[in-house]
Amino acid sequence: MESATLLLLACLASAPPARGVSHLVIAPQSPVLEIGTNFMATCMIFNTSEVTADDLDWKLSETIIPKEQYTKINSSALNVTIRITTENSEWLFCLCKEKPGYVSLNKGKFIHGISLKKGYHPGKPENLSCIAHQDKTVISKIIMCKWDPVGRQTTDVPTTYTLNVKVIPSGEFKNESTSENSTQVALEIFPDHLNMEIWVEAHNILGRIESEHLKEDAGWFVKTNPPSNVIIISEESFPTSLLINWTHPIAEPYLKLIYKIRFCPQGSQSWTDVPPADTAKDIQSFRLQNLQPDTVYVVQVSCKNARDRHGYWSDWSTNATKRTPEDKPSSKPELWTFVSDGGNINEQRVQIICKDPVFANGKINRFEMKIQDLEDKGKNGSWKWESIPVNSSSSQHILKEIPLADKKSIKVYVSAFNSAGQSPEAVLVIPAKELAPVEELKVWPHEGQLQLGWKPPKGRPVSEYVVEWVSGDQRDWQRENRNTRHTFIKGNLFHFVSFVNICPAWGAVCGQLGCT
Repeated sequence: MESATLLLLACLASAPPARGVSHLVIAPQSPVLEIGTNFMATCMIFNTSEVTADDLDWKLSETIIPKEQYTKINSSALNVTIRITTENSEWLFCLCKEKPGYVSLNKGKFIHGISLKKGYHPGKPENLSCIAHQDKTVISKIIMCKWDPVGRQTTDVPTTYTLNVKVIPSGEFKNESTSENSTQVALEIFPDHLNMEIWVEAHNILGRIESEHLKEDAGWFVKTNPPSNVIIISEESFPTSLLINWTHPIAEPYLKLIYKIRFCPQGSQSWTDVPPADTAKDIQSFRLQNLQPDTVYVVQVSCKNARDRHGYWSDWSTNATKRTPEDKPSSKPELWTFVSDGGNINEQRVQIICKDPVFANGKINRFEMKIQDLEDKGKNGSWKWESIPVNSSSSQHILKEIPLADKKSIKVYVSAFNSAGQSPEAVLVIPAKELAPVEELKVWPHEGQLQLGWKPPKGRPVSEYVVEWVSGDQRDWQRENRNTRHTFIKGNLFHFVSFVNICPAWGAVCGQLGCT
C-alpha cells in the first residue's frame, strides 16, 4: 500500500499542473473507510517552490486537525492520521496557511480535498432458515430463505447478501443476491432424498463473511400442505368420543408424515392438544376420547415430515366440527324452594324449583318427582311418582306448588331425563317449621361482584348453606360448603337491585339483606 501511494505521488508530482489546478494532491484519492479504524492520508506539493510542508495544515470539514496528528515526510509531503468515528461522509482538506504576500486569487492552487466515505465491515448473518412449500402434488423447486443481518450499514457502504444453494451429490449450484434479509433460489427440480448445502454470504467494499452452512437432507426444509378432507364421525354408542379421518396431503414416495391434533368446544379459545406420543405416527384416523356428551367440538389436524428431526409442521387444517351424541345425565338436578308472593298465609304457596343437571349431557325433556310425607308414620307416606314435561327453555322449572298453610315436613325426590336416560336422584328435605337463621349477614360490592359474609346459626350443626337472591324479577340460588363463611354471588345480577338470603340447607327462612 505504501509503495503504491508513493508511486501515485511521484506520478502526480512529475505531471505539469493544468491552468488553475492546485499544486497540492492527497492520496489516497477516493478512500472507503471502516468506522472504528485509523486512516492515514498524505498531502504532496508539486510543481512549485512557493510553499513547503511546513506551510501546510489539515482540516476535517471545518475543523483544523491538531499538529500532533501530522507526520512530515519531507519538505514537500505531509501525512495526517485520524480516527474514523462517525458515520456521515466528510471532506478532508490539505491547504496552505495564509502568510504575507499570499494572494487570494491563488488560493485555489494551494488547497485540495477528498471525500471520506465510511462504513462497517459486514457482520456474519445469523439464524439462517430455509423452506420449500408443497406445490400441488409435489414439493416446489423454489427454496425461500431468511436470516438475521448482523452489524450496521451506512448509505455509502451498503451490504449485499448472496444466497447460495448447492445440491449434493448432483453438484447443482444456484445463487441469488439481494440487499434485504430474505430471497429465494429456483432449482431445476426439488431434490427429493438428496442433501443440500445452503449458506449466505454478506459482502461490501470493506469485506465479506459467510453464515453457518446448513447441510441437511432436502426433506429437512419441507413444509407440506395441511391434511385434507378432515371428517368427524359421531357414533351413537360412543357419546364421549369422536372418530376423525383425513387424507394425506402428499404421496408417501415423496414424504412419510406424522401428525398432531388439537380440539376445543365450539366457541372456546382454549385448544387441547392430543399427546404427541398418540399421534406422531403415519396414521389417517384417530379417536378422541373423554369428551363431553352433546357438545359441538372443533378439530384441526397438522402434519410434518417424519424422517427429519427438524421439519416444518404444516398449517392447521380447516375446522371440522361435530356434536357428540347425547348420554344420560351424569349429575343430579339442583333442587330448592321459594315462597310465592301472596297477601296472607292462605294465599302463599311453597314452590318446588329445580335446575337442569350441570352435566345434562343432552336436552332435558322431563323430570320425575316423588314427595314423601315425613310426618306420616304409616306405610303410605309417599306420593306416587309424577312425570313433569319440560315445555320451555328456561333455566329454572317449577315442579310443584304446595299451599303454605298445608306445609308439612316432606322429602322431595327428583330425577331428570333426556333422550338417553335418567340422571342420579336429587333429594331435598323441606321442614314444616323454619329453622334458626344465619347471623350477622353482610353483603358488600367488590370489584364488580357482590361479596357475602355470615356466622353460622346457633344451636344446630349445618350440613351446607344455600345463598338465595332476587335480581330484578329473577330468583336464583347457589350452594356453599358447611365450612364456608364468606363467598360471592356467582350468578347474573342486575345493577343496583339485589336481595339476598343465606339459609341452612334444610330451607329455613333466615337473615335477609337488601343491597344497592
